[in-house]
Amino acid sequence: MSLPTVEAQLTGIGVVAIENPTILKLLDTSSVWYQRSTRVVVGARRTTVKDMESPLITYVTDLRKNIFIETIKTFSKAEIESGVIILRYPDPICGQQYNEWYVTEKEWKEKYEGNPGEAWGEYKAKGVVMKNGLDVTPEIIGLLGGKNGRAEIIPSWGGTMWVFEDGLLTKDGTAIAPRILANYYFRIPKTSDGK
Repeated sequence: MSLPTVEAQLTGIGVVAIENPTILKLLDTSSVWYQRSTRVVVGARRTTVKDMESPLITYVTDLRKNIFIETIKTFSKAEIESGVIILRYPDPICGQQYNEWYVTEKEWKEKYEGNPGEAWGEYKAKGVVMKNGLDVTPEIIGLLGGKNGRAEIIPSWGGTMWVFEDGLLTKDGTAIAPRILANYYFRIPKTSDGK
C-alpha cells in the first residue's frame, strides 16, 4: 500500500487559539453551530500489540484535496492495555487513507454505543454530536499566525493540529477539517433571536 503525497506536516509549533483575545471575542459574537448527521456511523477497533509496531497516522485534507499529516502516534503497551480505541469516518480521504483518531475506553463509553473488537466495526454515537465555533476565514488564519489557508494550533490535550480555511475552529480550541465538516456535518441556522 503506497502512502499519499503529503502537502505538509505539523511543526509542533502552534498557538492556543482560545488565548487570542480577538478569537475569543469572535467566538462570543460570531460563533455558529454544526451538527453531525445522525446517519453517520464511525468505524472503530481496539488497538492491539501490532499498533506498537507501526504508528497511527492521522491524515486530513483541505477543500482542494491537499493531504496533510496531523498526528503520528505510537502506542505504548500500557496505553493498549488500558483500552485505546481507534475511530475513523466511513469514507477514505484519499485512496485507502482515512481520517482516523483515537479515544480512551472512558471517552468511548461516554460517547458511543457498542463494544469494539480488534477488527473494524461500525458504531453510532450515543447522542447528537454538536460543534460550536467559528467558520474559518482567511482573517482567522491570519489571527492564528498561519498562511496559505492553514494554521497550526495547540489543542487542550497537547501537541498541535491543523486548522484550515473553510473548516471550523471549535469553541474548545480544536478544529474540524473542511472536507470532514462538509461530508459529515450540517450547519444549524440561527433563530430569529440570533441564537
